[in-house]
Amino acid sequence: MKRLARLAGAGLLGAALASCEATPAPGAPQAAPWEGRWLLAELGQRSLREVAAQRRPGFSVQGAVIQGFDGCNQFNGRLDQPGSVVATRRACPDAIPMPLDLADPLAHLHAARVEGNRLVLPGREGRPGGVFEREAK
Repeated sequence: MKRLARLAGAGLLGAALASCEATPAPGAPQAAPWEGRWLLAELGQRSLREVAAQRRPGFSVQGAVIQGFDGCNQFNGRLDQPGSVVATRRACPDAIPMPLDLADPLAHLHAARVEGNRLVLPGREGRPGGVFEREAK
C-alpha cells in the first residue's frame, strides 16, 4: 500500500513538473514570431511556388542563429550581431534573389509581418519585397 502511495505521489509530482515546463516563467524571453524554417513563395508580385524548393531562397531561425540559402549560396550567422552573416561565394547568374537583407537581417525581420504561416517582408535598399511560407516541422 505504501508503494502504491509513493507511485501515485511520484505521478502527481511528474504531472506538476510537466505543467510547469509548458508554462514559461514570467519575464522569460518569448520565441520570435519568425522562428522556424521559411521558404520564399513570392518575390514582388511573382509566385515562386512552381519553382523547385531546392532553387528557392529560404532560411531558418533558431534563437539568435540564422542559416539558409540565398538562391545561390549557403549562409549563416547571428541575428544579434549585424554584419556577422557569412556566405559561400558561388556565382549564379540565374539565381532567384534573396529579399532578406543579410547585412542586418534582424532589423529587416522587425519590419516584417507574420500572418499565420506567412512572413511578409517589405522591400528594402533595392531589394524587392517577398513572402516566405513557414515549412512544416
